[in-house]
Amino acid sequence: MVAAMTRAFVDVDFMRVGYFTINNRVAVTMYDMGIQAERNAFYNLITALPASGGTPNRFAIQHMGEQFRRTGAGAPVQLACQMNAGMLFTDGYSNGGGPTVGNLDGGMGPPFADAHPNKKGDIVAQYYLNPLRTDLGLGQVRVPAACSAPNPDPRLDCRTDPHMNFYGVTLGALGAIYGVNAAATANPYANPPAWAPLCNDCVEAVDELWQATLIGRGRYINAKNPQAVSEAMVEVVNAVLDSTQPVGTPPVSGARVGTDSAIYQPGFVVRNNARDWVGSLQ
Repeated sequence: MVAAMTRAFVDVDFMRVGYFTINNRVAVTMYDMGIQAERNAFYNLITALPASGGTPNRFAIQHMGEQFRRTGAGAPVQLACQMNAGMLFTDGYSNGGGPTVGNLDGGMGPPFADAHPNKKGDIVAQYYLNPLRTDLGLGQVRVPAACSAPNPDPRLDCRTDPHMNFYGVTLGALGAIYGVNAAATANPYANPPAWAPLCNDCVEAVDELWQATLIGRGRYINAKNPQAVSEAMVEVVNAVLDSTQPVGTPPVSGARVGTDSAIYQPGFVVRNNARDWVGSLQ
C-alpha cells in the first residue's frame, strides 16, 4: 500500500491531497503536490503508515465527508468549482458499527437505492447530494455536456454544487454479489443488485462499499496482488485528474494512423487557484 500510494503521485502536481487512517480520524492537513516541500511532508506521512486496529469504515467515510465541509484557510474545499474526491483503501470488510444517518439513498433509484438505513451508501449520499460548502457559491462545478440531455446516463456525475465523489479500493475481497454475480458485477445499471441490510464482519460489507462508490459516482477497484494495488491507485488518481480537464476531444492530424504515426495531444489545466492556465503538448 505504501509503495502504491507513493508511486501513484510521482507525476502529479495539479492536486491537493490529505490523508488520515480509519483508526486515527484527525483533522486533515492538505498538501499541494506541486510544492516539493509539501509533497515530501505528505510522503513522510504515507511511509510511516501503520497496520493495526479494527475496521470502522463507516465512521471513516463520515469523517472524510466532514473534512470537506470544513471552512477556513486550511479547508480542503477552497473553490466553488473544485472537484473533491475521497478514497477509502480497505480489505473490504467493516466492523465497529457506524453513524446514524437514515436511509439517504432511498430515493435515488436503481442501482443506487435500497431500503436499509445507515449504510456506507447513505453516508456517501449525505456528501454527494448536499452541497459541501454553500459559502463559496453554488452551481459552478463543471459537468459533462451529456448532463444537459433530457434523461442523462445515471453513471454521469451531473452535480454542479460542491460535492464529494467517492472511491473504494479493496484487496481482492469478494462480496455476496460483487465478483460472484457476473452480470451485476459487470453492469449494475442493467442488472441492479438486491442490496443487503447493514452487517459487520460479513461479505455483504464488500457489496456495501461497492454500492457507496456507485452512489458517489466514483470507482470501485478490487486489487488482487501488489501490482494491481499500484495500478488501482494510479487509476483512481487519474480518474480524479481527468475530471478536472476541459471537456473536448484532442485533435489527431493525418489521414492515416499506423504503427509509425505520432499523435500530438494538447491539453490545458487551471493552476494557482484558478489564476493561471497552463498548457501541455504530449
